[in-house]
Amino acid sequence: MSASTELEGWFGKTDKVVYDAQVKRARDDAKFVEIGCWKGRSSCHMASAIRNSGKQIELFCVDTWMGSTEHVNELCVQSDTLYEEFLSNTQSFKDIIHPIRLPSVEASQQFEDGSCDFIFIDAAHDYDNVLADIDAWLPKLKANGVLAGHDYCATYPGVIQAVEKKFGGKATLYGTSWIHSEPSLCLPSGSPSEILRLLRFKVKHFLLRRQFAQYLPLRSAA
Repeated sequence: MSASTELEGWFGKTDKVVYDAQVKRARDDAKFVEIGCWKGRSSCHMASAIRNSGKQIELFCVDTWMGSTEHVNELCVQSDTLYEEFLSNTQSFKDIIHPIRLPSVEASQQFEDGSCDFIFIDAAHDYDNVLADIDAWLPKLKANGVLAGHDYCATYPGVIQAVEKKFGGKATLYGTSWIHSEPSLCLPSGSPSEILRLLRFKVKHFLLRRQFAQYLPLRSAA
């Protein structure tokens, strides 16, 4: 068992496939951004994959480390120790991981347009915040960059609605990760098992869109 899987978090097997594929396709001097990092489970996995690849890739981890709405009752949030836990858990990767303790949209202003190779959004899960994150970070991608995010699932209809509002059904679903890119740029090569898996996720994507996306909310006034 890897060190990352021993940390508390919601980063599973299909998420690892998405992350690992990005490391594989990246060139030296690539720039990755992870938005919403909690205690560092996914961050450590990505950093470990980067180190094992031998490539020079920077990983910027963006979070307030104050917890989203669903985490307000967590002890580490109430005691304001979440950031310290993240730093402790990622200590062995401090040459790769660069924490940015800011709200997502504010942090995006530190990056030039067209400067990022991979951006993964997993911060607040309500419609307004997910849409604001997409709007803020999409311009930061390089022309062939990959924008993706977590929790495209029935538990978080706001994620589904924001992704569909922005991309109109053109995102790819892999597990519970949504991906705004050609699958060839962001997923493993088309082996028979992977083709079958993608077909299953395509059906799941269709059913979730039909269930939730027809009720797209109006974006709240700023």
